[in-house]
Amino acid sequence: MNFDWSKFGKFSEWLEKVDDSEVDEETRIRNMISRMSYHAYHCLLNWVGQHSSYKIELGEQTHKSLINHLYKIKKTDKAKWYKQLKEYREQCDYDDEIISLKDTLNKSKILYHHIIDSLSQYSKKPEIQD
Repeated sequence: MNFDWSKFGKFSEWLEKVDDSEVDEETRIRNMISRMSYHAYHCLLNWVGQHSSYKIELGEQTHKSLINHLYKIKKTDKAKWYKQLKEYREQCDYDDEIISLKDTLNKSKILYHHIIDSLSQYSKKPEIQD
């Protein structure tokens, strides 16, 4: 069974509602940004797979290859949005300190929604036909 990557988006939304007494705010925000980024990434991979003959090799350079391919097929807006969202996700995953974490979250939400809204039919798990 394929994993339903839209659950990462739903998980991010759920994290926003979690009480700070259960999980501290910084942990919640870092995870929200990370999950939004990976949901957007998989939506873009699905979209590229359905609209292009190019097959992205999964591995260490997959994210960079996806961004480069989006530029190549003139989907500059999607490439820029995802590239910036990926940079925010990397900050959250690797940096000990992030200046203006709430501002980074707000910017990430905007980018995430630009991507997801433009690919709404690819953000959900396909239904199985009988």
